Amino acid sequence: MKCGLYTRVSTEDQVRVKDGSLDTQLDLLQDYVALRSRSSDAEWHVAARYREEGRSGKDSNRPQYRHLLADVVSGKIDTVLCTKIDRVSRSLPDFYELLETLEQYGASFVSLSEQLDTSTATGRAVLKIILVVAELEREQTSERTSQKAAWRAKQGLKNGGQMLGYDVDPEA
Repeated sequence: MKCGLYTRVSTEDQVRVKDGSLDTQLDLLQDYVALRSRSSDAEWHVAARYREEGRSGKDSNRPQYRHLLADVVSGKIDTVLCTKIDRVSRSLPDFYELLETLEQYGASFVSLSEQLDTSTATGRAVLKIILVVAELEREQTSERTSQKAAWRAKQGLKNGGQMLGYDVDPEA
């Protein structure tokens, strides 16, 4: 199996954390490939790593995600690995696009946390349920953020951080 390891975090703050989530995700995926390589007849190896830094999973407008799809189409990878489905996508249409591409090119999808087998009807159904929940979570987070910003503005409070080049007025 020619594995493509996909890792993603949503914010630049998460990217800056030393030994943070991206490194943890990558280590887990590499350990999984090593384990599968030792415990199966098929040879598993890492063919590519896709590190998406500070990109939301709300859409597929992500350079590393697009690179991953191109590598599936070209045959460079035949297995996409991630730690959780929501690391790849929080959008149902985008994830269906990925699944269709994988199916079309004979590639497979492995998510460590959910332990899904997309070759069975039950596995595909569970995957769809998980995707609906991930999309709902993203939309609810967006709604809560907008509501909080509107409430803060109505109260006369600031939204956002300190402007560069200005000192904070301690009495404001």
